[in-house]
Amino acid sequence: MKLKVCGMKYEENILELAQLQPDYMGFIFYEKSPRFVEEQIPQLNSVIKKTGVFVNAEPSFIQQKVEAYNLQAIQLHGTESVEYCQGFRNKKRNEIPNQVRDDIFSDVMLNSIQHHITNENKDETLKQVQGDALKKQNHFAENHPERSRGTASHQTKSNSIEIIKAFSINDHFDFQELEKYIPVVDYFLFDTKGKNPGGNGFTFDWRVLKEYPFQKPFFLSGGIGLNEVEKIKEFQQLNLPLHAIDVNSKFETEPGRKNIEDLIFFTKKIKS
Repeated sequence: MKLKVCGMKYEENILELAQLQPDYMGFIFYEKSPRFVEEQIPQLNSVIKKTGVFVNAEPSFIQQKVEAYNLQAIQLHGTESVEYCQGFRNKKRNEIPNQVRDDIFSDVMLNSIQHHITNENKDETLKQVQGDALKKQNHFAENHPERSRGTASHQTKSNSIEIIKAFSINDHFDFQELEKYIPVVDYFLFDTKGKNPGGNGFTFDWRVLKEYPFQKPFFLSGGIGLNEVEKIKEFQQLNLPLHAIDVNSKFETEPGRKNIEDLIFFTKKIKS
């Protein structure tokens, strides 16, 4: 089961989160959202899939953002039709040359963060872990300059775009509506139906998904926080094609800014 952290906005917070290496990091390109991205997105490790979230946007707007930010996935969170999704099915991102794959980060920083996640001793704060790891990272770079960038095979990413189609759910849902989307998307995403397209901050009744009849993998979203850890473990026992957990507002100190310590704790719990 993978993890997607959505609604990222602030550069320093993005870089802090990147040290945890979530599988997906979501950026919202919807002007009515308080998490709307208006600034540049910093360069991220290649293992993190940058995901653009759009709501009934013009295809040209989406393509422009895909190319400008080198997005690896797009999440369509409006009422986009099958034909609309089909239009992106065979789209390709321009390959971005000289894409840095920070091997030093993977070897040193990630090991330090993973140690912090599994370490029961809470006396060591995340900032202390980051500081110690950065010292090791810089020392390693001085002594092994040849590893400061990835090999050529790591410098370009696949130019295919993953398509995630979101659907809002309340107490019931007609899953037959999804069948026509199966050939044109890579994943579904199930979110809570509310006044906003997303980020409403509360969960829907996951028991509805017991009736999910397809093998198409999906993201589970909508108001997921620390209180849902045990519920997630129970949900996994249903053996549904759950691809990833998608979190956002329940881990925020303000819209667009995530509490990294809470995310460390969450990651540890759902993977234990």
